[in-house]
Amino acid sequence: MLKLADVLRTDVFRTDVFASLGRDEKGQTMAEYGVVLALITLAVLAGLTLLSSNINSALTSVANLLP
Repeated sequence: MLKLADVLRTDVFRTDVFASLGRDEKGQTMAEYGVVLALITLAVLAGLTLLSSNINSALTSVANLLP
């Protein structure tokens, strides 16, 4: 026959197991890194697009200095 203490211990154990499942943040952290990397990539691409004419003229002037 089950005693009340055994039932309470089982319920506490079950609660601890389910609570620990919610604390695993490894996947969430990797997703956050992915979002940050995507935002940085978009910012770099936007910057290169906006500065492309200046970059092209700078490279052309350097190439003209070379023999």
